[in-house]
Amino acid sequence: METILIDSHCHLDSEEFKGDLDEVLERASNAGVKGIVSVAAGDGFKSAERVLELSSRREGVFPATGLHPHDADKALDKKSLLQFCSHSDVIAVGETGLDFFRESASAEGQERWFRAHIEVALEVGKPIIVHSRNAERRCFEILREMGAEAVGGVFHCYGGDSILVRELAKLNFMVSFTGVVTFKNAKKVREVVSKVPLDQLLVETDAPYMSPEPYRGQRCESAFLVETAAKIAEIKGVSFKDCAEKMTRNTKQLFGIDLPCK
Repeated sequence: METILIDSHCHLDSEEFKGDLDEVLERASNAGVKGIVSVAAGDGFKSAERVLELSSRREGVFPATGLHPHDADKALDKKSLLQFCSHSDVIAVGETGLDFFRESASAEGQERWFRAHIEVALEVGKPIIVHSRNAERRCFEILREMGAEAVGGVFHCYGGDSILVRELAKLNFMVSFTGVVTFKNAKKVREVVSKVPLDQLLVETDAPYMSPEPYRGQRCESAFLVETAAKIAEIKGVSFKDCAEKMTRNTKQLFGIDLPCK
C-alpha cells in the first residue's frame, strides 16, 4: 500500500487557488496526499461558507469552520458560529485562538471569540484548531480553564516550546508543523520537533503560505507536504514511511477522518 498523507491544515478557499484548484488537488493526490483539511480563515464567516461549499464538491477535502482571531473585533455572533460548526460535514472548530504578534484585533476581542469557539466545540463535540502566535501559554490556560480536554484539538503551525507540548498532551491536544521545519534558520523549531512524541504530531502546509524548501518563495500547495513530512522523519530519526503513517493515523483519529489509509 502506498504511503498516504493528510494535510492537516490548508486554505483551499484562498484566492491563490482560484484559477487552478483542480490541478492543485491532482498534484496533491499524485504526491500521496489523499486528504486535506480546509480551514476557514479570514473574511469573517465568508471563508466558512466557501470551505463548506468547496468540500461538498471535492472528495477528500474536509472542512473546519470558525472565525479567525484577526477578525475578532467583529461583534460576537455565537449563533452563526454554532450554526456553521454544527454542520454534519464539519470536522473541527476553527481556526481560532490568539495572535499577539500581528494584533489585527484587540486582545479582548480575540479572547471573547476564542472562548465562544471553545464553548461551541464542547457543545458540538468537535476538536479545536488553535491559531497561536506569541500567545501559546495564554491559549493553553484558557483551554484548561474551560475543560477543552473533553474534545481536544491541535495547535497548528506550532511555535511554542517542548515544555508546553507535554502540558498540551494532558489536554488531548496535538501539535502540527509546517514547511518552516525545512528553513535553514529554523533550528529552534527543529529542536521542538525532535522532542515531540510521534503520538502527538501532525503535519500541515498552511497553504498557500509557508512553502518548504526547495519551494520557499513560491505559493504553497498540499503536494509540498511530502517535503515537510520527510524533514520531520529525518529529525525524528525514523523512516519516512513510518513517520508518515503515524502522522496520518494521528490526523484521522483527531478529526474522525475516514480514508482508506493506515
